[in-house]
Amino acid sequence: MDSLLLTSLLYEVVGKKEFQKGLIDLVFKRAKNKNDAGEYKYIQLYNDVSSVDEAAFYMNKHIISIILPKSIKSISSNSFTGCMNLKFINIPKLEFINYYTFSQCINLLSITLPNTIKTIDTGAFHYCTSIKSIIFPDSLQVIKAYSFWCCENLESITISNNIERIDPSAFTRCTNLKSITIPKRYCYMMNHIFNNCKPITSKKIIYI
Repeated sequence: MDSLLLTSLLYEVVGKKEFQKGLIDLVFKRAKNKNDAGEYKYIQLYNDVSSVDEAAFYMNKHIISIILPKSIKSISSNSFTGCMNLKFINIPKLEFINYYTFSQCINLLSITLPNTIKTIDTGAFHYCTSIKSIIFPDSLQVIKAYSFWCCENLESITISNNIERIDPSAFTRCTNLKSITIPKRYCYMMNHIFNNCKPITSKKIIYI
């Protein structure tokens, strides 16, 4: 039987959700740390896992994509540090992104932050050099120092008026920034928050 026809029949028989889950289970290996993951490129954590341990996938150079279940309530520090080939990861409904969680994930293409995040800790996305844009959720209150240090391809950021604290050097060496939307009360801190970027006057800044 033609493989496309078989796929179509299976899709009709088992239903959309079940079919998608079956494909995910087929492609993504279940693992809780780098020892379980081995050299697999596609990983999903177990559905009953509530946290990702400290340095769980530290320096794993094989992983391209990771699926985190909705049961995840916390991601410990350095969990994915140095996962240099990681391109895609979903971030569950967390309140806190720990320090250096995604540091040196140099191929991470994008970040979608849920509208539950309150704090991005020190160096959380340090040296994520492939990320181009970030829209921070309205829930975000704190961005700590070096959170986005040397995100050199980052072109635009949007920070809502609900932010309560942005540390100096939060966006150090983001040398390609072209568009910044930020609350007006931070205008006097721009050279400290965005130090070692191109001159602030060369960027499109929208104060809200």
